[in-house]
Amino acid sequence: MRCIGFYSFKGGVGRSNLVMNIAYHLAQSGRHVGILDLDLEAPGLTMAPSFAPAQGVSYPDTGLDDYFKKATESQTNKGKKNSEVPDIVEIFYQTGILHDWSGSVFLAPASVKPILDTGFAEDKEKTAKTYDAFLQEFGKVRLGEAIFMYMKDRIAKSEFPLIKPDKPETTVKLDYLLVDLRTGLSELADTAIGVLVSELMIVSGLNTQNIEGLFIVLNAIDRLLSEQADKKTTKRKEPLRITPVFSPIPNAELDRVNKRLTGIYDRLLKLSHKKNWLTGEGICQLMLPSFSSDKALPDLPIIHYCDYLGVEDGIILEKYPSTLAAKEILSIARRFTKSPEDYANEIQTELKEKGIIDSLKEID
Repeated sequence: MRCIGFYSFKGGVGRSNLVMNIAYHLAQSGRHVGILDLDLEAPGLTMAPSFAPAQGVSYPDTGLDDYFKKATESQTNKGKKNSEVPDIVEIFYQTGILHDWSGSVFLAPASVKPILDTGFAEDKEKTAKTYDAFLQEFGKVRLGEAIFMYMKDRIAKSEFPLIKPDKPETTVKLDYLLVDLRTGLSELADTAIGVLVSELMIVSGLNTQNIEGLFIVLNAIDRLLSEQADKKTTKRKEPLRITPVFSPIPNAELDRVNKRLTGIYDRLLKLSHKKNWLTGEGICQLMLPSFSSDKALPDLPIIHYCDYLGVEDGIILEKYPSTLAAKEILSIARRFTKSPEDYANEIQTELKEKGIIDSLKEID
């Protein structure tokens, strides 16, 4: 099971929209996809109409907020009543996405309660306590790390019930687990990045707040994984493969956009060279492409602003496949039908052939 995280330093950049569309593309390709909505305080995927249960499927009784609350209680309050931990597999339900196709999408919702109900303030306080508990020592690891390691192993080994029209019910294992992470630096996102995901997409806007936030996050990830490597608390065999995605790109101001993207690319190259992130030999590998065919601009993954998304819900690959944004999202999604090793090798070979890695060595 391939685990891919989606993160953004700030909101409003289309992170959850990207998760939805990549899940749609993978399911359309015949894969079985699970999604964890870990944005517990602003659970966009949980509230998305596209993720309504498939026909004949019931909504779960428990969400991830209750799961984490009871999982931390069971370890921090030994013997406390009502702290029995629900099975993580039972929190997932089959959505109606591509119900008639061979692939499928399952969602583990952040919560089963409406986010704006009268108990929201109380629930938010409980969530904050859960975050604090994630940082407590638990043997050689922190409690949050232990919970995520158990979750990943349990999900990867489990069979999920699958219902398709005019076919007998069966079970499937997940090919992919997509993780929609909470915006900003947090205990939950840090812990998930450290142990739950093997690939990470960081979605960023082009303004200064987003770009500086992107580099803050990259340095924070470096410190986190270095600490884990020193303590030997995780079993990571491959580098964390990080892909930056820039969204939403305005449909005007092309010269300023291109200048900003070129500047960002140069900073990312220098950071990656400094931390040994281009070759795949470090704790991370930054998946930086080379230049576009005209050799004038870096071929960074971008998603232009789509007017439809400002007023409608829905999966853009399904409802508006001819838009520029849909084509850009599809190009990003297709990367995940390749093995991570093959795609990483493609990136590295391209950087070498274009002389980019050698040019960085000359800077030293």
